[in-house]
Amino acid sequence: MIALPGSGILMSRHVFAFLEVVSGMALTRTVHLPASYWGVILMSFHAGLHGGAIIGMLRKAVNIKSKSATRTTILRVIAALLGIWGILIFIRREIGSYLLLRNQFVFFDFSQPLIYFVLDYVAVMALFAMAGYYSAKLLKRQNL
Repeated sequence: MIALPGSGILMSRHVFAFLEVVSGMALTRTVHLPASYWGVILMSFHAGLHGGAIIGMLRKAVNIKSKSATRTTILRVIAALLGIWGILIFIRREIGSYLLLRNQFVFFDFSQPLIYFVLDYVAVMALFAMAGYYSAKLLKRQNL
């Protein structure tokens, strides 16, 4: 997590121009790419670990007091579909290759609308948030 802002500061030629970093830019970019992808994955997983509290606050904000079996089933189906979409996008956009630095450049399809890109990455974030959420539930069940 420290690598991401550290490499970002070193790469910045505007905000931190006074640092006058001239050499090492290739290494800095090489560190920044996987750090950014790992940051998204880890932050999503961490948010999922607190998913129970987030769901509780949303229930309170929307004033939902009772659990409906139908509503729960519908939400679980939506979550499952979102998780499947996240897996497919993780594979299709080759995010694993960026996490493991097998690919040192991110390729964007500029013919694709930006909203598709954003929704794809939201699906991947939701996938890892769900992984965190269900990991927390499993840990609570195991009393760890």
